[in-house]
Amino acid sequence: MGRDEDECGIYHACNLGEGDIRGACPKGWHLPSQSEWEALIVAVDGSITEYTSSNTAGTKLKSATGWTAYSGITNEDAFGFSALPAGTRYHPIGNYGYKGYGTYFWSSTEEIISYPAYRHAYLMGLDYGNDYAGKYDNDKVYGHSVRCIKDSE
Repeated sequence: MGRDEDECGIYHACNLGEGDIRGACPKGWHLPSQSEWEALIVAVDGSITEYTSSNTAGTKLKSATGWTAYSGITNEDAFGFSALPAGTRYHPIGNYGYKGYGTYFWSSTEEIISYPAYRHAYLMGLDYGNDYAGKYDNDKVYGHSVRCIKDSE
């Protein structure tokens, strides 16, 4: 555990196993893997046994306040996850946007793509107009939020 940005950051392939990266997290914590995000979504939804994009976990993970209003969607924050719509930093010029409309959380799971200079990683995303928690990937030069998971003892 505990690889840092010099080994796994922008333009680097980590090729790590599940839950094997500390990244921006403090000692004793790690960035969740894609499968850990999927497990959270399944547990929070309560009516599915594996990840599907038709889950309802989004409304249960979003903070009840701070999100741009959307007709027909009420955020419950049923589990105290309290995801705020932090937005994202766009590459290559560093513009910031989408605040109030969505948030994305990095995972430690990389995606294998054909261009070695551009390394992608998976993320979990919440959008203001959707009741689901989505699974996406993005180039690691983009800026997204992180949530850390306490390492098992």
